Amino acid sequence: MKMHARAGSVALGLAALTLAGCHNYVKRDEFDSTVAELRGNIETARAENREQIAALGRDLEGKLKNQEVAINDLQDKLILNMTAHFDFDKADLRAKDEKALDDVASVVNKRPDMKVTVEGYADSAGSAAYNKRLGQRRAEAVREHLVASGLPADKVTAVSYGDDKDKQLAPGAWGERGQANRRVALVIENGSNQLGAAETHQHGQMSATGR
Repeated sequence: MKMHARAGSVALGLAALTLAGCHNYVKRDEFDSTVAELRGNIETARAENREQIAALGRDLEGKLKNQEVAINDLQDKLILNMTAHFDFDKADLRAKDEKALDDVASVVNKRPDMKVTVEGYADSAGSAAYNKRLGQRRAEAVREHLVASGLPADKVTAVSYGDDKDKQLAPGAWGERGQANRRVALVIENGSNQLGAAETHQHGQMSATGR
């Protein structure tokens, strides 16, 4: 992908700059010019990443328009909230949820750089420890289905937030009122770490020169 290649070139440029700097081959004005160019490349890569995320969001909206899924575009990632899809104290997927997950997998699978984090949640009935395990079971059930639907296993991770009230849609609710809390959310973002590595490398260069 274009952003992938650009991020790689940024990382290589920073590496070359570091090696040259270690041997005092780079003058200050040359260094400043190179860093300015690299910063511009990073900003361009960020913009391309945001556009890729936005395009993915549009594709998912079209595919999931008849499903109970809310899609939030946070520019650098998408969050798909799939609410009220688990029965009380259960981690079994419903048939309509399996269809929605199949649709998600079919769209995301066309973008091999994307990774998915499945977040599992529970309502407030029971202990925090039990609900953390229940949320993990729900997240694992969704992860297994996404992998079975074609997503690479190393691109899908399952985590649990249990009954964390800061993340519940109906804080503190359980039973019928807490159905919205018995859910999973899918966080989709670019899995390429080259841009992040380049930004970290650049930050190190700025620190080393007192910038």
